[in-house]
Amino acid sequence: MTPPADFASLFEQLPLGAYRSSIDGKPLRANAALVALNGYASEAEMLAIVNDIGTESYVDPARREEFLRLIARDRQVVRFVSEIYRHKTRERIWISEYAHVVVDDSGAPIYIEGTIEDITERRLAREQISASERRLRVLTEKSQSVTLICTVEGVILYATPSIERLLGCSAESVLGASLFDSMHEDDCAEHRLEFHSVSTGNNTGAESIARHRHADGSWRYLASFASDCRNDPAVGGMVVYWRDVTESQRASVSLKRVAQTDALTGLVNRSHFERLARAMLDVARVESACVALYFIDLDKFKWVNDSYGHLIGDQVLVETVNRLERALAADHLLARLGGDEFAVIAPVDLLASVEETAMRWVNALTEPIVVNDMSFHVSASVGVSVFPDDADSFETLLQHADHAMFAAKADRDHSFRRFEPEFSTQALSHARLATELYRAVKSKQFLLYFQPQIDSVTGRTVGLEALARWEHPTRGMVAPAEFIRVAEDQGLISELGDFLLDQALFAAALLRDRCSLVDGFRIAVNTSAHQLSHPSFVDRVMRALAKHELPASVLQIEVTESAFIEQAGRAQHAMAALRTAGISVALDDLGVGYSSLDYLRRLTIDAIKLDRDFVSGLPHKRVECAVVRSILLLAGELGIQVIAEGVETSEQAQWLVAHGCQTLQGYFLAVPAALDVTTEALRAEGIAALPKTANH
Repeated sequence: MTPPADFASLFEQLPLGAYRSSIDGKPLRANAALVALNGYASEAEMLAIVNDIGTESYVDPARREEFLRLIARDRQVVRFVSEIYRHKTRERIWISEYAHVVVDDSGAPIYIEGTIEDITERRLAREQISASERRLRVLTEKSQSVTLICTVEGVILYATPSIERLLGCSAESVLGASLFDSMHEDDCAEHRLEFHSVSTGNNTGAESIARHRHADGSWRYLASFASDCRNDPAVGGMVVYWRDVTESQRASVSLKRVAQTDALTGLVNRSHFERLARAMLDVARVESACVALYFIDLDKFKWVNDSYGHLIGDQVLVETVNRLERALAADHLLARLGGDEFAVIAPVDLLASVEETAMRWVNALTEPIVVNDMSFHVSASVGVSVFPDDADSFETLLQHADHAMFAAKADRDHSFRRFEPEFSTQALSHARLATELYRAVKSKQFLLYFQPQIDSVTGRTVGLEALARWEHPTRGMVAPAEFIRVAEDQGLISELGDFLLDQALFAAALLRDRCSLVDGFRIAVNTSAHQLSHPSFVDRVMRALAKHELPASVLQIEVTESAFIEQAGRAQHAMAALRTAGISVALDDLGVGYSSLDYLRRLTIDAIKLDRDFVSGLPHKRVECAVVRSILLLAGELGIQVIAEGVETSEQAQWLVAHGCQTLQGYFLAVPAALDVTTEALRAEGIAALPKTANH
């Protein structure tokens, strides 16, 4: 037989009364159980006679008003207990009612549907044990705990008035309800099992704690203990004791949260992350699944802390975390490992998606973070290791992700790298170099070489670029390309930069005393983005000049174009302050991947340095020739000096001279040399006027 298309048969056969009524109380449908409950023979008879449920059925009209109030507020009522009349016979009975509002597509109410259960016998049973209740009440009413008598199914037959103190509801209102109605759904299964164990004599005998909903909407922690007193004629049911342990439980939860989360960001902390990650790997082993662990390290964040203090740094860090969290998928776990290091562990369906996932976090930090009207460019380097392909334990997985992160940090072209075996060797080398560099900065294992800058017309030296070298005790001379980035990452660049600036100005003072230098002679000192954007940088430069009794005009600060991009606002402010003080500013490495000509328009600078990649293409490569000609022409119109670095052949020098480049620098003209050699070379040019002084 084909089943009916709707629930008509269920509606009719339901043992509970079921109805549909208009919003104002006019009955529209009634099933057989409800018709019988009201004393009628048929639905048609009942619907013809009953006009208004509210006025014709409720013994207490206030209960109808309460019903309508709850319906209007919640669009439903649950276990709404009232005393009503059997409509036809006017016999009083007690009912428990469920109802909800049915709405149309626009949300407007259409009618009310519900069920009605006759609980009269249940209430009579409660009255039959009223004598026992009175005896119990003497013992329990003044107690801070709550005593309940329930059926073996957990239906509440009696509750002490103290339940109002615990849960904000009257003892009367919970009668007929279940012990578990107010309980948090996550706690129900365990406590139903425990309650059943009491009835079978298999319970543990210990208190259990569950969350219960207070009438004000908050959750209260109640410790409960149950005993089976069904065979006691004075009780006749299961006795449950509730006591409020909310404060102690919240304190315990709070302590647990403190132990598991990072106080600043609210993220999972390192120790708890390790526990959760190990559990995830255990599941992955059983299910033969892949799991990726991402190690995220913030670039330039240490500089923010060092330059602006931890208060600003904390605000930048919190906003950084907010952006990372917005880029997380639902099944990702983000943790703060410490400082500016974070980790994410996540299941992997396709290994191809690993890079895409990592780049979401990199891209989330491309826009500057604004704090107190200051913009901070904090980027991220991300390394990833995949279980079980790259590692089979949590320790190794984390270590390999860390190594991959260092590889990403060292690779200026990639912010993300997946682990490769050679990264472990590189990471060890990087860590060793960082340790050695820290010692080198403290013990001043650095010196300066100087490379002349030659006037293209007179052929005379008009300046020297100071080039840092690290005199490593075992590695020999180490070039800046190998240690400057490490110095920045380790927060050593300001201390190192101040030392090298002092040495450069010391050299300038010696040259001033030993040689009759041409007008406009300058010592050029390279400056990193970290140094330039430090709030006290300009003041430190001025103090160094005063220490060596040198005019500001003797110093030229070379700023790489990339440094300006990284810290545009602070860099532009510092460059303006330097020029105001009389220090010239040169834009170094012009043309390396940015809109360089736009900066010539926006910045006020004294000189630009052509990148050696452009100079190397002269005079044979058409594109390089065209670009250099354009820069020389534009710089001439703007009154900006052009210094061509990396001049290594006579052809390059001749082409640059022919096209009006004022200053040349490179191995074809002079190699970098120590101060004594440089001094002798200057004297040999015939510009020396003073005799050589004693050794310095």
